[in-house]
Amino acid sequence: MSAKPEAFGSAVHTLKEDQMTERREQQVSFFARNHLEAYDEVAFMREALKEAAAAAAEGEVPVGCVLVCPLTLRVVGRGRNKTNEKRNATRHCEFEAIDDFLRSAAERNLPVLNIHNFPASCSLTSGQHGDAGREAVPPLLCKGGILKSEAIELLRRFYARGNPNAPECKRKRPIESAAEGAAGCGGEEGAALPRHDWL
Repeated sequence: MSAKPEAFGSAVHTLKEDQMTERREQQVSFFARNHLEAYDEVAFMREALKEAAAAAAEGEVPVGCVLVCPLTLRVVGRGRNKTNEKRNATRHCEFEAIDDFLRSAAERNLPVLNIHNFPASCSLTSGQHGDAGREAVPPLLCKGGILKSEAIELLRRFYARGNPNAPECKRKRPIESAAEGAAGCGGEEGAALPRHDWL
């Protein structure tokens, strides 16, 4: 007799999962039909780039992220790399953006979030993307090359001045202040940076 309640419980669980999947597909379909034309991925990447620039100004590797709710087309979380500031190698921009979202919108139940990440998402944090108030994660869609030249220039400026948090034995050039590094980065005051083969 105990098999019947277990089978019933399993059937109810399967039905709930199917309903959640159907609701999620409807939400994604709604987004695709109603917001795709208005969705300005360049504007959102610019916001991520601003976070990356702020990280560089603080002596962090220039990496930034914004979380976007596709139903409202609003940024709901922001983050920048803070691994040096917090002395924690896991404090990547994605974690910071998710924490910002959770702090500011803990009471909201947003069904879907889009993540705009500069540069591309790393393997350490890609699993974390599903934990920002989400029960399941649809396949991650990635699109590269948005604001590519701005992104490369920001990384060049950072690495041209040297990473002040790198161990001395790993440094390949003397460390400049953030202001010194910015002055020699192709602006009116400085010359263009040398091209590095890896950028």
